[in-house]
Amino acid sequence: TKSGADDDAGKERRRALAARLLAEGNGFLVESPPPLLSAGAPEDLWASVRATIAAQPAAAIASASLGMAERPDSTPDLAGIDVPALVVTSTGDTLIPPEATSPMAGQIPMGRLVTLEGAGHLSNLEAPEAFTELLRGELMAIGAVAG
Repeated sequence: TKSGADDDAGKERRRALAARLLAEGNGFLVESPPPLLSAGAPEDLWASVRATIAAQPAAAIASASLGMAERPDSTPDLAGIDVPALVVTSTGDTLIPPEATSPMAGQIPMGRLVTLEGAGHLSNLEAPEAFTELLRGELMAIGAVAG
């Protein structure tokens, strides 16, 4: 994710996506999804992502897109986060690349950045073992789960 608001062009893209979803349904998005996975992701994982998109009502996806278009810049709020925060990015994420995500970790007082190699935007699906181990380690470090 990112803490900043979309620029005007980004907001317009999200609004246009929402309008198209409401007019046409989600079939076009199933056929040509956004770059949620890395370039080297296996086809069976892409099939799973497409099935997940297909299962969502077009109106719900449109609402989410409109919500993201209107989200405010939360960057000023990062300094007020007073709990450990793990910021995860991936080298294969072209949707929100590491250079867009990484600065967040430095703006959170107890923020820690971890970059997963090779995975795309949906790193929890593309690199589930590494992602789960990362979360497990973080939760153990803060005493939220036992070793």
